[in-house]
Amino acid sequence: MRSCFAYTSRTGSLVLCLFLLACLGCGTSPAGNLHPVKGKVTFEDGKPLTKGSVILVADPTKNNSAKHEPMGKIGPDGSFEVYTLNQPGAPDGTYKVVVNAQADPPADNPYAIPVPLVNKKYQDREQTPLVAQVSSSPGPGAFDFKVAAPQ
Repeated sequence: MRSCFAYTSRTGSLVLCLFLLACLGCGTSPAGNLHPVKGKVTFEDGKPLTKGSVILVADPTKNNSAKHEPMGKIGPDGSFEVYTLNQPGAPDGTYKVVVNAQADPPADNPYAIPVPLVNKKYQDREQTPLVAQVSSSPGPGAFDFKVAAPQ
């Protein structure tokens, strides 16, 4: 009788472990259903912005109530990919796009005030003219953005 009980306990534990492992792969992200958001940031002359970040700010005037701000780092060729809660992509919706980029401080004065690489309107979530519509099937170049240099 005792060996039968031990077999049942081990079998039950094994079934429980397999169930929990299976559930790990089928859960949804706390941020919701995410869609890939990859693009490129260039200046008006076509040259890439070589550093900085892209932040997607939910636009409540367009019925976007996303709780998290997807963001991504801009690479040396201007390309970026946004992440939400460390997961690639962003939830459906319309977003204002904020682009932050500053030059490195001079080597002889690391405490110098950072010099912006883009016009200040792109760094302001209220003034930015850039908009992204995140969906399951964005068109080609949907997340390519052109910015102006500081004035």
